[in-house]
Amino acid sequence: MKQLLCPFDFSAAAVNAAKYAAHLAQDRNRDLVLLYVEQVSAWHGVVPEAPGALPLADDGARGTKEQLQSYAASLEHEFKIRCTADLRTYIATVSDALGKAISLGDFELIVMGTGGADTEMDHLFGTTTYQVIRDARKPLLLVPENCRFEKPSRILYATDYCPDDLSHITGLLTLFARYRPELTVFHVSKKRTAVSDEVFRCFRNVLEDDLGQKRNIRFKRAVGDDVPGILTDVMHDYDLVVLFTRHRNLVSSTFQRRTLRKLSLSPDFPMLVFPYQMDR
Repeated sequence: MKQLLCPFDFSAAAVNAAKYAAHLAQDRNRDLVLLYVEQVSAWHGVVPEAPGALPLADDGARGTKEQLQSYAASLEHEFKIRCTADLRTYIATVSDALGKAISLGDFELIVMGTGGADTEMDHLFGTTTYQVIRDARKPLLLVPENCRFEKPSRILYATDYCPDDLSHITGLLTLFARYRPELTVFHVSKKRTAVSDEVFRCFRNVLEDDLGQKRNIRFKRAVGDDVPGILTDVMHDYDLVVLFTRHRNLVSSTFQRRTLRKLSLSPDFPMLVFPYQMDR
Protein backbone atom coordinates (compact mmCIF):
# COMPACT_ATOMS: atom_id res chain seq x y z
CA MET A 1 0.00 0.00 0.00
CA LYS A 2 1.27 3.48 -0.86
CA GLN A 3 1.85 5.81 2.07
CA LEU A 4 1.85 9.50 2.86
CA LEU A 5 5.08 10.94 4.24
CA CYS A 6 5.33 13.95 6.54
CA PRO A 7 8.81 15.30 7.40
CA PHE A 8 8.60 16.22 11.08
CA ASP A 9 10.74 18.29 13.47
CA PHE A 10 8.27 19.12 16.30
CA SER A 11 7.88 22.73 15.10
CA ALA A 12 4.44 24.35 14.94
CA ALA A 13 4.55 24.16 11.14
CA ALA A 14 5.39 20.43 11.24
CA VAL A 15 2.62 19.68 13.77
CA ASN A 16 0.10 21.49 11.56
CA ALA A 17 1.32 19.62 8.46
CA ALA A 18 1.14 16.28 10.29
CA LYS A 19 -2.51 16.88 11.17
CA TYR A 20 -3.18 17.99 7.59
CA ALA A 21 -1.55 14.78 6.34
CA ALA A 22 -3.53 12.71 8.85
CA HIS A 23 -6.79 14.11 7.45
CA LEU A 24 -5.71 13.12 3.95
CA ALA A 25 -4.56 9.67 5.09
CA GLN A 26 -7.91 9.14 6.81
CA ASP A 27 -9.89 10.18 3.74
CA ARG A 28 -7.73 8.17 1.32
CA ASN A 29 -7.33 5.10 3.56
CA ARG A 30 -3.54 5.44 3.55
CA ASP A 31 -0.84 4.90 6.17
CA LEU A 32 1.09 7.94 7.36
CA VAL A 33 4.82 8.03 8.11
CA LEU A 34 6.37 10.78 10.25
CA LEU A 35 10.03 11.25 9.32
CA TYR A 36 12.54 13.01 11.56
CA VAL A 37 15.96 13.67 10.04
CA GLU A 38 18.92 14.14 12.38
CA GLN A 39 21.81 15.83 10.60
CA VAL A 40 25.37 15.05 11.75
CA SER A 41 28.54 16.79 10.59
CA ALA A 42 30.93 13.82 10.88
CA TRP A 43 30.76 10.04 10.67
CA HIS A 44 30.60 8.35 14.09
CA GLY A 45 32.37 5.20 12.93
CA VAL A 46 29.22 3.08 12.66
CA VAL A 47 27.85 1.02 9.81
CA PRO A 48 24.94 2.58 7.86
CA GLU A 49 21.55 0.88 8.24
CA ALA A 50 20.36 2.20 4.87
CA PRO A 51 22.10 3.90 1.91
CA GLY A 52 23.37 7.23 3.21
CA ALA A 53 21.80 6.75 6.66
CA LEU A 54 23.42 6.01 10.02
CA PRO A 55 22.15 4.32 13.18
CA LEU A 56 21.11 6.55 16.08
CA ALA A 57 24.25 8.18 17.42
CA ASP A 58 23.38 8.87 21.05
CA ASP A 59 20.79 8.71 23.81
CA GLY A 60 19.43 12.13 22.80
CA ALA A 61 18.47 10.76 19.39
CA ARG A 62 16.81 7.77 21.04
CA GLY A 63 14.81 10.16 23.21
CA THR A 64 13.73 12.03 20.11
CA LYS A 65 12.57 8.78 18.54
CA GLU A 66 10.48 8.00 21.61
CA GLN A 67 8.85 11.45 21.38
CA LEU A 68 8.23 10.89 17.67
CA GLN A 69 6.65 7.50 18.33
CA SER A 70 4.46 9.04 21.03
CA TYR A 71 3.19 11.73 18.67
CA ALA A 72 2.57 9.17 15.92
CA ALA A 73 0.51 7.15 18.40
CA SER A 74 -1.55 10.24 19.26
CA LEU A 75 -2.36 10.76 15.57
CA GLU A 76 -3.33 7.10 15.26
CA HIS A 77 -5.75 7.51 18.16
CA GLU A 78 -7.21 10.82 16.97
CA PHE A 79 -7.64 10.00 13.27
CA LYS A 80 -8.04 6.20 13.42
CA ILE A 81 -5.21 5.65 10.93
CA ARG A 82 -1.94 3.71 10.96
CA CYS A 83 0.87 6.17 11.70
CA THR A 84 4.50 5.13 12.10
CA ALA A 85 7.60 7.04 13.22
CA ASP A 86 10.91 6.95 11.35
CA LEU A 87 14.08 8.67 12.58
CA ARG A 88 17.10 8.68 10.30
CA THR A 89 20.57 10.14 10.83
CA TYR A 90 22.41 11.45 7.78
CA ILE A 91 25.74 13.08 6.98
CA ALA A 92 24.13 15.50 4.55
CA THR A 93 22.17 18.71 4.37
CA VAL A 94 18.58 18.41 5.58
CA SER A 95 17.23 18.80 2.03
CA ASP A 96 19.58 16.10 0.67
CA ALA A 97 18.74 13.79 3.56
CA LEU A 98 15.01 14.24 3.00
CA GLY A 99 15.47 13.56 -0.70
CA LYS A 100 17.29 10.30 0.03
CA ALA A 101 14.68 9.20 2.55
CA ILE A 102 11.84 10.03 0.13
CA SER A 103 13.47 7.98 -2.63
CA LEU A 104 13.61 4.88 -0.40
CA GLY A 105 9.85 4.65 0.27
CA ASP A 106 6.71 3.94 -1.73
CA PHE A 107 5.08 7.28 -1.03
CA GLU A 108 2.04 8.60 -2.86
CA LEU A 109 2.44 12.12 -1.51
CA ILE A 110 4.83 14.15 0.65
CA VAL A 111 3.14 16.62 3.01
CA MET A 112 5.57 19.22 4.33
CA GLY A 113 4.96 22.14 6.67
CA THR A 114 6.62 25.51 6.35
CA GLY A 115 6.83 28.73 8.31
CA GLY A 116 8.39 30.59 5.37
CA ALA A 117 11.83 32.17 5.16
CA ASP A 118 13.55 32.85 8.50
CA THR A 119 16.84 34.45 7.44
CA GLU A 120 18.35 36.61 4.71
CA MET A 121 20.17 33.49 3.47
CA ASP A 122 16.78 31.83 2.96
CA HIS A 123 15.65 34.77 0.83
CA LEU A 124 18.88 34.63 -1.19
CA PHE A 125 19.18 30.88 -1.80
CA GLY A 126 15.71 29.56 -0.93
CA THR A 127 14.43 27.66 2.07
CA THR A 128 15.07 23.99 2.84
CA THR A 129 11.49 23.46 1.69
CA TYR A 130 12.29 24.94 -1.72
CA GLN A 131 15.38 22.74 -2.06
CA VAL A 132 13.26 19.66 -1.34
CA ILE A 133 10.58 20.80 -3.80
CA ARG A 134 13.17 21.31 -6.51
CA ASP A 135 14.76 17.87 -6.15
CA ALA A 136 11.88 15.61 -5.03
CA ARG A 137 10.67 12.91 -7.41
CA LYS A 138 7.25 12.62 -5.75
CA PRO A 139 4.30 15.04 -5.55
CA LEU A 140 4.86 17.37 -2.60
CA LEU A 141 2.14 19.29 -0.76
CA LEU A 142 3.47 22.38 0.99
CA VAL A 143 1.30 23.45 3.95
CA PRO A 144 1.82 26.88 5.55
CA GLU A 145 1.79 26.97 9.34
CA ASN A 146 -1.38 29.07 9.47
CA CYS A 147 -3.42 26.88 7.08
CA ARG A 148 -5.71 24.36 8.74
CA PHE A 149 -7.10 21.42 6.81
CA GLU A 150 -10.12 22.12 4.64
CA LYS A 151 -11.50 19.72 2.08
CA PRO A 152 -10.31 21.13 -1.25
CA SER A 153 -13.41 22.11 -3.21
CA ARG A 154 -11.77 24.57 -5.62
CA ILE A 155 -8.29 23.85 -7.02
CA LEU A 156 -6.18 26.09 -9.25
CA TYR A 157 -3.84 24.18 -11.59
CA ALA A 158 -1.19 26.61 -12.88
CA THR A 159 0.48 25.55 -16.11
CA ASP A 160 3.02 26.78 -18.63
CA TYR A 161 1.79 24.25 -21.20
CA CYS A 162 3.70 21.29 -19.79
CA PRO A 163 3.75 18.09 -21.91
CA ASP A 164 2.67 16.17 -18.78
CA ASP A 165 -0.35 18.35 -17.98
CA LEU A 166 -2.80 15.59 -18.87
CA SER A 167 -1.17 12.99 -16.62
CA HIS A 168 -0.74 15.51 -13.79
CA ILE A 169 -4.38 16.61 -13.96
CA THR A 170 -5.55 12.99 -14.10
CA GLY A 171 -3.41 12.17 -11.06
CA LEU A 172 -4.66 15.28 -9.26
CA LEU A 173 -8.31 14.37 -9.85
CA THR A 174 -7.60 10.83 -8.62
CA LEU A 175 -5.81 12.09 -5.50
CA PHE A 176 -8.70 14.34 -4.52
CA ALA A 177 -11.55 12.33 -6.06
CA ARG A 178 -13.27 11.95 -2.69
CA TYR A 179 -13.78 15.73 -2.49
CA ARG A 180 -15.06 16.15 -6.08
CA PRO A 181 -13.33 19.53 -6.47
CA GLU A 182 -13.92 22.11 -9.16
CA LEU A 183 -10.64 22.43 -11.08
CA THR A 184 -9.48 25.58 -12.87
CA VAL A 185 -6.61 25.21 -15.34
CA PHE A 186 -4.78 28.55 -15.22
CA HIS A 187 -2.12 30.05 -17.50
CA VAL A 188 -0.28 33.37 -17.37
CA SER A 189 0.80 34.88 -20.69
CA LYS A 190 3.44 37.60 -20.73
CA LYS A 191 1.55 39.46 -23.47
CA ARG A 192 -1.86 39.14 -25.04
CA THR A 193 -1.50 38.58 -28.77
CA ALA A 194 -3.43 36.77 -31.47
CA VAL A 195 -0.87 33.97 -31.29
CA SER A 196 -1.11 33.58 -27.49
CA ASP A 197 -4.92 33.60 -27.76
CA GLU A 198 -4.83 30.82 -30.34
CA VAL A 199 -2.29 28.75 -28.39
CA PHE A 200 -4.47 28.93 -25.26
CA ARG A 201 -7.59 28.00 -27.26
CA CYS A 202 -5.86 24.96 -28.79
CA PHE A 203 -4.46 23.91 -25.41
CA ARG A 204 -7.94 24.10 -23.87
CA ASN A 205 -9.53 22.16 -26.71
CA VAL A 206 -6.96 19.35 -26.53
CA LEU A 207 -7.37 18.95 -22.76
CA GLU A 208 -11.17 19.06 -23.01
CA ASP A 209 -11.08 16.34 -25.65
CA ASP A 210 -8.71 14.16 -23.61
CA LEU A 211 -10.39 14.67 -20.24
CA GLY A 212 -13.99 14.63 -21.41
CA GLN A 213 -16.58 17.38 -21.31
CA LYS A 214 -18.29 15.96 -18.20
CA ARG A 215 -15.32 16.79 -15.96
CA ASN A 216 -15.80 19.75 -13.62
CA ILE A 217 -12.94 21.72 -15.18
CA ARG A 218 -12.68 25.38 -16.16
CA PHE A 219 -9.99 27.24 -18.07
CA LYS A 220 -8.72 30.72 -17.22
CA ARG A 221 -5.90 32.97 -18.39
CA ALA A 222 -4.21 36.12 -17.09
CA VAL A 223 -1.63 38.45 -18.65
CA GLY A 224 1.43 39.85 -16.84
CA ASP A 225 5.05 39.32 -15.78
CA ASP A 226 4.66 38.90 -12.02
CA VAL A 227 3.49 35.28 -11.93
CA PRO A 228 3.83 34.81 -8.12
CA GLY A 229 1.90 38.03 -7.56
CA ILE A 230 -0.84 37.06 -10.00
CA LEU A 231 -1.22 33.62 -8.41
CA THR A 232 -1.38 35.15 -4.93
CA ASP A 233 -4.08 37.58 -6.07
CA VAL A 234 -6.32 34.90 -7.59
CA MET A 235 -5.86 32.37 -4.78
CA HIS A 236 -8.50 33.99 -2.55
CA ASP A 237 -11.04 32.07 -4.64
CA TYR A 238 -9.30 28.69 -4.27
CA ASP A 239 -8.28 26.17 -1.59
CA LEU A 240 -5.14 24.81 -3.25
CA VAL A 241 -2.73 25.78 -6.03
CA VAL A 242 -0.94 23.16 -8.13
CA LEU A 243 2.40 23.82 -9.84
CA PHE A 244 5.12 21.71 -11.41
CA THR A 245 8.89 21.82 -11.54
CA ARG A 246 10.99 21.62 -14.66
CA HIS A 247 14.34 19.95 -15.11
CA ARG A 248 17.11 22.35 -14.11
CA ASN A 249 18.80 22.09 -17.52
CA LEU A 250 15.74 23.25 -19.45
CA VAL A 251 15.32 26.85 -20.56
CA SER A 252 13.76 28.94 -17.80
CA SER A 253 10.00 29.39 -18.08
CA THR A 254 7.23 31.34 -16.39
CA PHE A 255 6.19 28.58 -13.96
CA GLN A 256 9.68 27.41 -13.09
CA ARG A 257 12.21 28.14 -10.37
CA ARG A 258 11.51 31.83 -9.84
CA THR A 259 7.83 31.23 -9.20
CA LEU A 260 8.38 28.21 -6.96
CA ARG A 261 11.12 29.90 -4.95
CA LYS A 262 9.13 33.08 -4.34
CA LEU A 263 5.96 31.24 -3.38
CA SER A 264 7.80 28.85 -1.05
CA LEU A 265 9.47 31.74 0.81
CA SER A 266 6.23 33.02 2.29
CA PRO A 267 3.25 30.91 1.22
CA ASP A 268 -0.27 31.96 2.20
CA PHE A 269 -2.03 28.87 0.84
CA PRO A 270 -1.40 25.12 0.38
CA MET A 271 0.69 24.38 -2.71
CA LEU A 272 0.95 21.00 -4.44
CA VAL A 273 4.03 20.56 -6.64
CA PHE A 274 4.41 17.83 -9.24
CA PRO A 275 8.03 17.00 -10.20
CA TYR A 276 9.25 17.20 -13.78
CA GLN A 277 10.41 13.59 -13.57
CA MET A 278 8.26 11.57 -11.19
CA ASP A 279 8.94 8.17 -9.66
CA ARG A 280 5.96 5.90 -10.20
